[in-house]
Amino acid sequence: MSSFNATTTHPFRLHSFSTPLLSLLLTTFFLVYPAQANEPVSFEIAAAPSWVLPITPPTGNQNSPDTIEGGIDFLLLDNQENFATKSVYYHQARQILTDQGVQDGSDISVSFDPTYQKLTFHYIRVSRAGTPAPTDHLDRKHFQILRRETEMEYFLLDGRYTAQCVLEDVRVGDIIEYAYTIDGANPVMAGKNSAIYYTTWRVPVGHIVVRFLYPQNHPIHFQATNKNITPKITSTNGLTEWFWEEHNVAPRQQDPSTPADYDPYSRIEASDFLSWNEVVEWALPFYTPIKTLSPNLNAEVQKLRDIIDADRRILAAMAFVQDEIRYLSVSSSIHSHQPSAPEEVLRRRFGDCKDKTLLCATLLEHCGISVSPVLVSSSNRSTVIDMLPSPYAFDHVILQVETPRNTYWLDVTGSNQRGPLDQVYISNFGQGLVITPGKSLLTAFKAPATSIPKTTIQENYIIREPGQNSLLDVTTIYHGAAADSTRSNFKNESRATLQKNYLKYYFPKFPEITARQPLKITELPDQNACKVEEQYTLTNIWKLNEKENTYTLSISSSELLSQLGDPIALPREDPVAWHHPAKLSHEINLQFFQPWEIEGESTHATSDAFQFDHSTKVKASTITLNYQYQTLADRVLANKIPAHNQAVEKATGALGYTFTYRTPEQQTLTLANQPNNPNWLILLCSALIFVASIIGCIVIYKCTAKVPPLLPSIENAAYEGLSGWLVIVGLQTIARPISLIAYMVPLFAIFDQTRWNALTHPSSTQYHPMWMPVLLFEWTFNLLALVFSTMLIIMYFKKRAFFRTGTIIILAASVLGLSIDYLISEDLLSVVSPETPDDVMSDIMRTIVASSIWIPYMLISKRAKATFRH
Repeated sequence: MSSFNATTTHPFRLHSFSTPLLSLLLTTFFLVYPAQANEPVSFEIAAAPSWVLPITPPTGNQNSPDTIEGGIDFLLLDNQENFATKSVYYHQARQILTDQGVQDGSDISVSFDPTYQKLTFHYIRVSRAGTPAPTDHLDRKHFQILRRETEMEYFLLDGRYTAQCVLEDVRVGDIIEYAYTIDGANPVMAGKNSAIYYTTWRVPVGHIVVRFLYPQNHPIHFQATNKNITPKITSTNGLTEWFWEEHNVAPRQQDPSTPADYDPYSRIEASDFLSWNEVVEWALPFYTPIKTLSPNLNAEVQKLRDIIDADRRILAAMAFVQDEIRYLSVSSSIHSHQPSAPEEVLRRRFGDCKDKTLLCATLLEHCGISVSPVLVSSSNRSTVIDMLPSPYAFDHVILQVETPRNTYWLDVTGSNQRGPLDQVYISNFGQGLVITPGKSLLTAFKAPATSIPKTTIQENYIIREPGQNSLLDVTTIYHGAAADSTRSNFKNESRATLQKNYLKYYFPKFPEITARQPLKITELPDQNACKVEEQYTLTNIWKLNEKENTYTLSISSSELLSQLGDPIALPREDPVAWHHPAKLSHEINLQFFQPWEIEGESTHATSDAFQFDHSTKVKASTITLNYQYQTLADRVLANKIPAHNQAVEKATGALGYTFTYRTPEQQTLTLANQPNNPNWLILLCSALIFVASIIGCIVIYKCTAKVPPLLPSIENAAYEGLSGWLVIVGLQTIARPISLIAYMVPLFAIFDQTRWNALTHPSSTQYHPMWMPVLLFEWTFNLLALVFSTMLIIMYFKKRAFFRTGTIIILAASVLGLSIDYLISEDLLSVVSPETPDDVMSDIMRTIVASSIWIPYMLISKRAKATFRH
């Protein structure tokens, strides 16, 4: 809460990691660095300067306990700045309400740069209920002067010190009040002034004061953001006073995960930079081209001049500065904004964004290429256009490069960027101030479309039956910024660590995954792209359920699940940051061990932030899942979140499949254990067919009974009677219904709805489109044959003349029925039981042989003619 203006801004945080070795190296650096000072760093104790307007803080609790966080009630935040004397006064009062408040609120810390600033404490008081007067705690013995580089893990060193006071005997209910002044301004600002003060906080404040003093003849621009304010402006003795205050300031709770440039808090800006052109004029001396080069610089320029192609020369200069000049910012005093000399940066081989940009600009200018430094903001981004002109609106420097064909924007603090210039990515800064004479406006720019991070993933699975190892081959192509980060990972991490991390990616889905081949990365020629290839063996990817009667396998796009995330929690009033820009194409090819009957489908989902498309294609035993994802914006507005969540849920619902499979043994066991579930439709149809066939046989029997018996010829009369070969015919006639019943018993499964669905429903793993027609044909044919064969038994013993015709019919129908059954079931049998078609063909041949014997016998046999004549 004691930060008072923007004088501590730093260059862009390129690196966001630290290691024990890095911390040790930087600690060693700072143990040596302070020794260069001529005298110890300290502070003064004195009364507040005369220009300060005394403000009395409120007493007691000023805010609702429901809005107070951390057990501290902020009673007063008093900010006063004198532009004439380059002095900043800060005055705060806070009350400790809880034990946690005692823990967090009993220290006072003030940071300053002793190379140009002087810190003066005016008082530190602690008031306690029941005591007549506040206790004075301003004692040097309670202070420590610390060199605390709070951002050295980001390679950012600012040379600031911290005066830290540890208060003694602080209790719940105490009011801590303190005030100090910091005199002096960074000489790099050349007498210019700029400040930002916030007027709302995430906690309530009893009283906020913002006051400026500045020479009456020295114009200062003021701007209020996110709140309408009415300051009191008065002038006395050549000084103008700008004064604003507010009591009982309500808190503003910012929702989590907002965009980097989103700031909902109200603030007041003050600046005596009257235009962006004044900022350009201020910065121009720092980036003036060097006309005479040192031998070392000249040698690097000569290397670049040896490259004929201008674009390749630019890329070579960028690669040299990115890869050969490490990032380290030492930005105390004037070096907060003024770059080091290119020769010095080249000699020491390190520098921050402004150092590296000026070095690259120098190299390219002496190669005849037009370049300009550009001030940008990694935090304010495009909203910098809404701020008052000031160097503090920016925290980073990039490079504008102009060629006859195009204008490019390069960030030489990046790393491992390659490829054509139009594929070199630049972060979404949105607006920049080009440092070139006469420039008076910010310039909008964006990354080239061909540099947008794009990832293309192809996963090829060979999925085998449970108990067998499956295979997974992955090919991923990274384009643009995605290639830059992948290239950096492979450069900075050991292959063993990378292989482990890549395995971890798939481990949650496939715990027994192993690498068949080492990771392989390949640079794609003539483009900023690289390819990574992975090969894995997947063991036990089928998961057995608790009943041990079904295996399941889940396949999904983990990358897209990560991109889409969960639906955004509501309610909220602030926008949500969305990772943008990004493109992702993910194809999953599943080669199964058998055809898998699922339907092709497609899905489309879109919100203000992204667009998603999915398609599923099926061809025999191969299933292809294709996903396309592209971001459209870097945020989701609060009022668009419900529609966005619907799109996310729709997209995530299409991101994968769960396949179920049962082995033949599991199918048998499952069907045996399932309760009866009658297939009423098949039962009804069978009953109708059975009744109709019986009626038909009765009609045939009665109609043939009306025909007068035939008298045997004299030569055939001796053969009449059920003897001779007719005995064999009779045995076959009696045995035929019995064999038909034996064949029909397995077909009784069609009367169970569960078993019927298992074979005929497309969602079943046992499904085949020919199961239904084959089962219905076989059951109907055999049922008709059974009834007809039973009637022939009766006619055999009644010696009916129709017996001969009926036997010929049943024999011929058997040949025809078996042939039709073989034709319609050939595809099914080749999948379910490849050896069965040969058995069916043998049955057909035996039936043909039997028919070729007994059909002629019935036509020409004297005994048959003499016996069956009634």
